[in-house]
Amino acid sequence: MYRLAVCCLLLLLVGCGSKDRAGTKDLEAVMKGQPTTYWIEQLTSEDEEKRNVSVKLLVEYGKKDETVVEDLAEALKTKEDPELRMAICGVLERVGMAANTDEVVGVLKTQLRSKEDRVANAAGKTLWRLNKEEARNAGVSPPAPDKK
Repeated sequence: MYRLAVCCLLLLLVGCGSKDRAGTKDLEAVMKGQPTTYWIEQLTSEDEEKRNVSVKLLVEYGKKDETVVEDLAEALKTKEDPELRMAICGVLERVGMAANTDEVVGVLKTQLRSKEDRVANAAGKTLWRLNKEEARNAGVSPPAPDKK
């Protein structure tokens, strides 16, 4: 009986830890049992499957949970890795209008002055797709059409 109770308790704890939850002012959102920051870091994983899953989750949750967009904007502002910053721009672009916040627009404008041309270009493309008026005001030209 004791072993059964311990097994049930362990299963309950494991199950509780993997629940998804929306973010709050004080807590990150949790997606597939991992916090937003974990999935942001996975955007540059060497494992293609992890990269793809992280993009899918961040886009999906970013469309409905403003804390995910806030965490993406914060990472774009504070992370130094140009590959990660470019990947974050791509996610914000795919999130679409839910990412068209004052915070995101401000961070994208800041990234336009990045020393890394690739980051500045990615930020310009994302800003244009989210808010053409702000992009024009920042001197961003329309991006070239995507090659298909």
